[in-house]
Amino acid sequence: MFVVGKDEIPASALRPIVSKLEKLGMTVVKVKFGRLVPDLSALSGWGGCVMVEAKKNSRSSTRNNVRQALGQLFEYAWLYRGENPKNPTLLWIALRLKPPHEIAQFLEEHQVVVSWSQKTKLAFFGTGALRLSRFARGGLNGLQ
Repeated sequence: MFVVGKDEIPASALRPIVSKLEKLGMTVVKVKFGRLVPDLSALSGWGGCVMVEAKKNSRSSTRNNVRQALGQLFEYAWLYRGENPKNPTLLWIALRLKPPHEIAQFLEEHQVVVSWSQKTKLAFFGTGALRLSRFARGGLNGLQ
């Protein structure tokens, strides 16, 4: 695993996510596993890592976009835990459009945070924002 500085992160589409993570006190970085790179990552002060995969979904592409993002995030988390076995990860899929309820519910049931753009803000499904905040503050307590 290789961590590069924040300057390497493309700002435009990820700006609201970067802002949210920084407001939670996390350090935004770009984590690399060889040629594999999550769209965005952030490290907490206690050792946890949030990994974000962003997709520009449409109504017809959401299911496929989520399936792709989920596979990517599971692989990144597996690679991260291989090098940092004691440091948990929180997975986050950031979409352009609000996903259908059943897709968002599926992600929530599998402990994956899902958000979408709502004007200039981020909207979260279910307990996603709360889980993200709790993770940033100190771990997995209350996330399950």
